[in-house]
Formats: sequence, structure tokens, C-alpha cells
Amino acid sequence: MKKSKVFYTNARALHYRYEYSLPAKYKALIEASEFAKYIPPQKRVAVKTHFGSQGSFRVVRPNFLRITVDAVKAATGVPFLTDTWSMGKLEIAARNGITELSVGAPVIMAGGIKDRDAVMVKTGGDILGEIGVAGAIYDADGMVVVSHAKGHIQSGFGGAIKNIAMGCVVSQNRAGENQRGRMHAKGEAPFQWDESCCTLCGQCVEVCSFSSKAIRIEKNKVIIDYAKCCRCGRCVRVCPTGALSVDLDERTFGLGMAESCKATLSTFEPQRVIYVNFVMEFQPECDCMPMADTPLIQDQGILISDDIVAIDAATLDLVAQAAPLRQSRAEDHNVKDTGHDMLKKIIGRDPWIHVRCAEELGLGTTNYELIQVEPKK
Repeated sequence: MKKSKVFYTNARALHYRYEYSLPAKYKALIEASEFAKYIPPQKRVAVKTHFGSQGSFRVVRPNFLRITVDAVKAATGVPFLTDTWSMGKLEIAARNGITELSVGAPVIMAGGIKDRDAVMVKTGGDILGEIGVAGAIYDADGMVVVSHAKGHIQSGFGGAIKNIAMGCVVSQNRAGENQRGRMHAKGEAPFQWDESCCTLCGQCVEVCSFSSKAIRIEKNKVIIDYAKCCRCGRCVRVCPTGALSVDLDERTFGLGMAESCKATLSTFEPQRVIYVNFVMEFQPECDCMPMADTPLIQDQGILISDDIVAIDAATLDLVAQAAPLRQSRAEDHNVKDTGHDMLKKIIGRDPWIHVRCAEELGLGTTNYELIQVEPKK
């Protein structure tokens, strides 16, 4: 198979001149990647990023989002910045500096005010069958997927695939049927609670989605209100004793992510989606968590590609080559060496599974050529 091109600029700034700054290098990267050819002229272009959560702050910074928006405008596209979840995310975005004033484009919720504005799209797979793609994503004519690369409590790694698979679909559709959560558990099977090993620490309650608050402790028992539960699975992932569990294996989860991603991408014409991964402040958890631990590795730089599998594979290769940092979760797990097993040792999940699942479904290839883009002099 032909190698996909992944354009890369590193995070170093070796001279005291603007052209060596990362914003300037990002502009050079955009030009080198032929970014403009993926932008449909005079059409709506979604700039999909993560707005963060209350307590989470290492999202892609507004100045880089502004550069992205300006590049879309320069290619005569009509950009809007977007994410999913409910209206509360707009306040969080503003607190993280992401507003129409700062980024130069409307900032909207892709799934509407209740995250239920969706179009059901066939996935072509056996895990999900169909998934509710957020309305603003479905209606967009093109998309720039701007991802903050980081770890993830379930997939081991969150990059472009995760940004689309979980970030471009809604929590529930208009009928009240769970959508995003179906990736986290097989069907509608209930979560299991083992009273014998539960310490009633309350971490599951604290991490429950701010929009649902579906879990509580009552009379020394953990109670889940499934009428409110969006099945995100956070409660299961953070439980320190394994008292909460769900019927799901890593490959099934990875295939579900790949199916969701494929469904979303099927709503766009070919060559109308491009991906940007910021391998910066690589923290061990997703930006959806209500906190952010210290980065695991030093900043690596920015990647651009039109191949979603290749860009995530290249990101994981960069992470594998980077030295684990002290005073991070890497040190907590006594991880001192580079290597592809670093994230698995720290997070306990294989970060490659969902990437290979996406490759199996024909979304791209892990066979890529890394093209280093130097500063413009």
C-alpha cells in the first residue's frame, strides 16, 4: 500500500526570531500540507476540537485555533468551531479562552443545546449498527479535526480517531437512546457493582458527567439512575478497587470507536476532511475529565495529514520515542524508558488497538512517510 503523508514540525524554537516560534511553524506546516485543497470554497467547514471540561485546561490554545480558522478563511471556506456535549461546554470553552472573539469564528455546540440534535448514520459494522452524528457535523461540507493528543482511560490514547469517534456523536438521540455511551458497554447491559470490594470512596460520583449526575451513594450502596446515565463509563474507569465493572473488552471498544469514526466520515465527500494533531502537554487522561495531571513527555510538535490512521500512528510513534518525564504518572509507575509499551504501562490499555481497528475498516493506513517541515527563513 502507498505510504500516506504526515507533515510534522517539532516544538523546539532554536532562534530568537518569530519564524522559529511554534505559531509561525504551524503556519508553515499548513502551507506545506496543501491544507487549502481540503477546504470546500464558500461552504461551511467545521473546525472540530475539544473545549475541555471544568478542571481540564490543556486543550489546544486559542491562538492555534485562530491560525486554523484564518487558514480556512484564506481558502474561502466558512468556518465554525464546534464540540459536542451540552450548552455548559460553551461556558467551559470561554473559560479556556475559546470564544468567537478569540478564534474569529462562531463557537457552537454540534449537538444542540441538549446534545440530542443528531442524524442516525449506518456504521456498516456489527458493534454499533448506527450512530447519532451531531447535526452540525452532519450538515458541514468540510471538517478540520484539531486534536490535543493525550492518554485516555479506556482507549489508552486520544488523537484524531477518538476526537471523531466520541466527539462528533451525541450523548442521546431525540428518542432518548444512548449513542456515544454504546461504545463503552455492550448493548444496554447494566454496570456491575461488587459491594464486597467497594470502599464508598465516592470517586465514581465525583467523576459523573456534569450534565447527568446519574450515580449516587445512598444507604452505603452505589445507585445508578439509568434514566440519566449516558453510559460514558467514567465511573467504571476511575474506580480504584474494581468495584464497578462493565462487560466490554479492549478490541470491542476499539471496533466501536472505528465504526463511529467511519460513520461520521461517510457524511463528507472525499478529500474534505483534514487532521491536525497537537502533541503538546501530553497528559495521561482525556480533556473530558475534571482535572489534568502533569504531562508524561516533553512537547513534541504538530502533525497534519489527510489520513486519520496515519496521523494517529505517527503521533504514537513520536510519543514512543520521547523520554518519560519525572514528577508525572510515568514516574509513579516507575516507567523510565522510551518505547511503544510506555502508555500501556502507565494507563493499562493498549493505545494501538483502536488505531488498528480503524485501519481494518479501511479508514487509512499505519504505513506513512513523516515529512519534516522546517521554519520559513
